[in-house]
This record gives sequence, C-alpha cells and structure tokens, in this order.
Amino acid sequence: MRSFLRLSMATLIAGFVVSSTQAQEVPIDKIPAAIMKTVKEKFPKAKIIKADKEVEDGKTVFELEMTEDGKSVDVNFTPEGKILVIEREIAAAKLPKAVSAAVTKKHPQGKITKVEEVTENDVVSYEVFVNDGGKDFELAFDADGKIKS
Repeated sequence: MRSFLRLSMATLIAGFVVSSTQAQEVPIDKIPAAIMKTVKEKFPKAKIIKADKEVEDGKTVFELEMTEDGKSVDVNFTPEGKILVIEREIAAAKLPKAVSAAVTKKHPQGKITKVEEVTENDVVSYEVFVNDGGKDFELAFDADGKIKS
C-alpha cells in the first residue's frame, strides 16, 4: 500500500511540474497593462496574434506572437513589461555579411527559407533556416558569423 501511495504521489507531483511549465494561451484583453504599454511604445505598428503565459525557472513569462510590416515578431516579457527576448523575422538580404558567408560555407547549395534576428540582453544573434537537398536545417550564429552552440 505504501508503494502505491508513493507512486501515486510521485505521479501527482510529476504531473503538476509538467503542467506548470506548459504555456497557457491568454486572451489579448487579459494581457497585463504594463506589457501592452511596452508593446505600444516599442512596436507601434505591431498586431498581436496570440499571447501565451508560462512559468520558466519559477518566473512568469508572457510570449506575444505579433506581426509588424508583414513579418513575424515574437517577444517574451516579464509581467511588469520588461522585454526579455525579441525574435524578429528579417529578409535574408539583411543578414550581416559574416553570417551570410557562414551560411553559404556550411550549406553552399542550400536555400535560406527564413531568418530571425534574436535580441536578448542587448546581444543580437541570428537563427537561419535553410533547406539543403530536401532537408531542413536551423542554424544559430552570433553577429560575427560564428556558430552558436
């Protein structure tokens, strides 16, 4: 009986941990006012598509999926409206030359299908999605074209 109780308790705890880290969709009208203020200041042309709330490492994070000038912009915020991460879709032609050269070196026959400029703690990096020989690859580079691990 004790083994059953321990197993039941462990299952309950594991289920709680898993469910507490899953994203929950938030209605747009329920996004905290501080976040909305930041969105209006920093992304005045953006349209909010979807908002999620999740707990990461014990901290609540809101992720807003938006579009701005026809491109996707995903931003993570604290409940107080502080920006944590910005992932902004950009044209491949806007990649720094060093990053573009690194992509070409890694996949000479590849075709870039999507590029995201990622800003975190004022540091910019790039995620480049490439189709090469029918296979899809996601590459991450710093601004100098060095592959990020």
